[in-house]
Amino acid sequence: MTLVRLFPQLAPPHRPTYLGLCNPHHFLMGVFSYLCRNIIQMAECINNIVTANFGCDTPIEPTSGYDLGQAPELSQLTLADTANEKYVTGAKLAQEKLKFAITDVKNDLLGAMSSNKMLPSLTDNITYQTCDYSNKTLQYPSNGQERGFTLYMAKKERLKRLKITNLYVLPINDVTNAEISIYDAGQMATYTSDLIGGEVNVIPIDYTILGDYVRILADLNVYSTRLICQVGCNGATPNPCGYTKGFNGQSEIGGKEGFGLGCEFSCFCDYEQLMCDLSRQYLGKIIWLKARLLLLDEMRFTDRMNNWTIYNNEDIEQLRGEVAKEYTDTWNTFIEVLPKLLKTYKGDCFSCTGSKWMQNI
Repeated sequence: MTLVRLFPQLAPPHRPTYLGLCNPHHFLMGVFSYLCRNIIQMAECINNIVTANFGCDTPIEPTSGYDLGQAPELSQLTLADTANEKYVTGAKLAQEKLKFAITDVKNDLLGAMSSNKMLPSLTDNITYQTCDYSNKTLQYPSNGQERGFTLYMAKKERLKRLKITNLYVLPINDVTNAEISIYDAGQMATYTSDLIGGEVNVIPIDYTILGDYVRILADLNVYSTRLICQVGCNGATPNPCGYTKGFNGQSEIGGKEGFGLGCEFSCFCDYEQLMCDLSRQYLGKIIWLKARLLLLDEMRFTDRMNNWTIYNNEDIEQLRGEVAKEYTDTWNTFIEVLPKLLKTYKGDCFSCTGSKWMQNI
């Protein structure tokens, strides 16, 4: 079984302290709580571009300034009158439609950029390995210090992210509950797994780094792992995604040594970050209008029978038409200015071909 524990970083080479989290249930609750607060920052951003603060004791501040409660047709009462057994409550109905609106607008945005050949075709498909594991003659016994390597992003870009998908460990002997730590931007994640001696052990993970680099370390009896992903002559990087440097427990070294550890990694473009960046300019209003359209459709077609849904049907139809027109006009304006907005973004996440800009709505 592999578990991950996340705590404030203790600067290597000191041993981490684990705060006595022995109960797996308590442990997982702690992880999810931590993830919500600290790790999934972009998810929080994308979900909070527009908010639905119906019945919230502590309202969330929308990054765009738009909340669904600002819409004249939406209130706790009208939403409650619309929600059926699928949503149970009006607040849940609003949250689900807002979530769908965000996804819909994101797909429309990617579709518009793809239609104009602005998205690269190979951003998410290439994975890279840090090490070669064929040398079992050179051994490094445990010495009380965490050793391994540092994985750097090849170049820092606004939308570019580096993700680690597998950790590799080549121990000399069997190990129960071995700990491999990732130090990243003031935080530490520790992965625990049983290891088989003399074999390359694979620990699947899904870890997107927070900073410009991470340090992957462990204090184990290991065979040598040769780093194959280092900076070359004149600072040339081995690939457009990342490169490595060995870490001997005290400092980085020039040799090609990973001290029994390795990983698989890839880079991807975080277009949700783009949406967050543009939330106050256009996308906040677009998501707000899209969510209103979805909720108005729910009001039109709900199977709930009450005064609101029966006697306001014509008004709902008229309002939906007005909101739909405003949505289309706002989207078209946004698409017209989008090429200028994207000029501030440099790097691998956009392909500028100079083609005629096309709308997709």
